[in-house]
Amino acid sequence: MPLRPYQLRGLTECMLAIDEGCRQVCVTSPTGGGKTLMMLTQIKEALDRHWPVVLYTDRRLLLEQTEKRMREQAIDFGVRASGWQSALLKDVQISMVQTEVARRKQPRWSPHPAKLVLVDEAHRQRSGEAIKLLQSHVDAGASVIGYTATPVDLGHFYTRLVIAGTNSELRDCGALVWCDTYAPSEIDLKDVYRKKSGEFSTGALRKVIMVQHVAGSVLEHFDKLNKERLPSIGFGPCVKSCRWFVD
Repeated sequence: MPLRPYQLRGLTECMLAIDEGCRQVCVTSPTGGGKTLMMLTQIKEALDRHWPVVLYTDRRLLLEQTEKRMREQAIDFGVRASGWQSALLKDVQISMVQTEVARRKQPRWSPHPAKLVLVDEAHRQRSGEAIKLLQSHVDAGASVIGYTATPVDLGHFYTRLVIAGTNSELRDCGALVWCDTYAPSEIDLKDVYRKKSGEFSTGALRKVIMVQHVAGSVLEHFDKLNKERLPSIGFGPCVKSCRWFVD
């Protein structure tokens, strides 16, 4: 697929930052912005520079999707993850963070000697052993590029932010579609406890949401906006509350 203008701009800014000596870059683009295509493009450019590359992810589904895309792009790679056959001598590696962290405790295991490190869903790998793993690459002289749609609380590691697309740019080129948004009511969450991650506590959130006033509001506006009761998706804070809304 050809790169869209915002993708090309983001990649250019990112590589310029690296060439200027910035080795910890966060690239943000909205969901649907084509971050995987951007990472594959960077892998090809890194190979042209004779740089070994590792791409980190923390979900098997994302690993499988990335593996498929790499095969489509004819990129020769190995996989460093539990359950996959290793090919450690290949210049490009896809690695599961959890597997890498666990195997680092083994005396003969070491991270891939990458010159370029790509981090998928970087907001999920911003602390603990994951950030220690990324720091070890920086200490070894590698450049780390984290990709995320939500670049929040990442400034303790990444030193430059590259905005590779906005919602408006994605809508203009057809990557995102326009939508009608209704806000029938809002829940007062000022007293709901937040965890260290910044997310609301599920238990506290459930107590606020699972009240008749909110349930009635949802049903009222569902019938108003969807008179034919066409198939719909609703979201609750947990499985129990979702089932409660269905009932």
